[in-house]
Amino acid sequence: MVTAGGGVFDLRRFPKGARERFVLSLANGKPPAMPAWKGQFSEQEIDALWAFVLSGGDPSRPAVGGR
Repeated sequence: MVTAGGGVFDLRRFPKGARERFVLSLANGKPPAMPAWKGQFSEQEIDALWAFVLSGGDPSRPAVGGR
């Protein structure tokens, strides 16, 4: 979770059908709270982060929906 100016961003609650939005948010950031990470993650790492989002943050649950 990231706390920003009174707001909390919790990737476990990111919309499960919004992978493209997730990737864009990761690349471009969400000012002022989240910096841009463009070019910092490989496709494999982005896939792993998305799997975390799909699992709801529970490592015992498999990611459903994939790409």
